[in-house]
Amino acid sequence: MKKIYFKTILIFCILLTSLSQAQTYNIDTTGQTCPNSGIDATFACATDGQPAVDLGSFTDTNTSGLEVSSISLTIYGACSGDVEFFINGTSIATGTATGLSCSCQSIASDPNIPQNYTVTMTPAIIATYVIGGSNTLSVSASNSAAGAQCFYGADVMVTTATLGVDDVKFNSIKTYPNPASDFITISGLKNKENFRVYDVLGTEILRGVIIDNGEILIKNFSNGLYFLKFDNGNTIKFLKE
Repeated sequence: MKKIYFKTILIFCILLTSLSQAQTYNIDTTGQTCPNSGIDATFACATDGQPAVDLGSFTDTNTSGLEVSSISLTIYGACSGDVEFFINGTSIATGTATGLSCSCQSIASDPNIPQNYTVTMTPAIIATYVIGGSNTLSVSASNSAAGAQCFYGADVMVTTATLGVDDVKFNSIKTYPNPASDFITISGLKNKENFRVYDVLGTEILRGVIIDNGEILIKNFSNGLYFLKFDNGNTIKFLKE
């Protein structure tokens, strides 16, 4: 009997320690043609005030159904100025790049010191990122000395999370109906919980406290996807129609 008990606990511990995994995806702009004359053709160029340009796409190799818990970027480029990065059209980070010069003439003669950006995760980013599928990284530029920013690569590190210790008491939570038009009912809570509701842009729509089988009124919400987030970080998606 003791032996069986030990095996059960061991399996449970393995499950709880398999919390997350990180993958790094490399983007190389080789083959792109920068429209600015005299600039190395392997650069992708983002012109001040113009729409974002694609640095490239990568295929996430994680198993679909996991949740994205963090994203970080390492950007390789040249020329100084303000930048904004996007994944699949959703803004994920802003900052100021610092190049060794602004001529962008060649990678060999003007290598930029890599710039690191940490992404603050929002429901919008979680919703737009494709786990197990293709994702496109793009960038826009402003206030650069040469009127453009030049980029020749990026590393995108993505961490996905599986079931963790904090999720155990939440793994049976359900919302119904889903989709819903007037209200959603939350079942499976063990205790009274604080919650917040966010839209896909990451804007907080509603906050409150709920108990098991409690209802949240959503009648006045616009139609679309929403995220119900509890104080310990657990999130449930639901649709208003």
